[in-house]
Amino acid sequence: MPPATPAGLPSTLLERRPDVRGAEALLRSANARSASRSPSSSRASGSRPPTAGARPSSTRSRAVPQHLEHGGSIVGPLFSGGRLIGGYKAARADWEASRAAYEQTTLVAFQEVSDALIAIDRLRVVHDELARAVVALGDAYRLARLRFVDGLASYFEVLEAQQELFPAELALAASSATA
Repeated sequence: MPPATPAGLPSTLLERRPDVRGAEALLRSANARSASRSPSSSRASGSRPPTAGARPSSTRSRAVPQHLEHGGSIVGPLFSGGRLIGGYKAARADWEASRAAYEQTTLVAFQEVSDALIAIDRLRVVHDELARAVVALGDAYRLARLRFVDGLASYFEVLEAQQELFPAELALAASSATA
């Protein structure tokens, strides 16, 4: 029989399952995609107005406010804002789907590990009961044989005790083989 399951083992089993690892990797990649498409990170990669310390190339440009000096610096992000927000929403929906898939995978994994541990415990109980039955039936067989040798019983009792003992021994051996 396998040894008793130590506390905390189901969590360790779940961490090593390939389906849980795969779902976790998908969730991490979706999280990275969602973070890279957030409006704040997209704004940072767009065109920026020049820094305050930049030197104007002519005296005429000093009269123009610095944020209007490069015409597309404000208008560019405004026109691409819908695309940026749409990309972010798509990445966010992808992340939500990955999160739901991860949660479903972990729930299924918890259920499978729980079912396996319960089956092992039940098998252990059945094995112990069969072992006790084999001991009791073995004692009954030995007593029947002693009674026959002493002339207190017929050989029929010995055969009957054997017919009860052998199937119990076979069942015990089968339960040991499945463990």
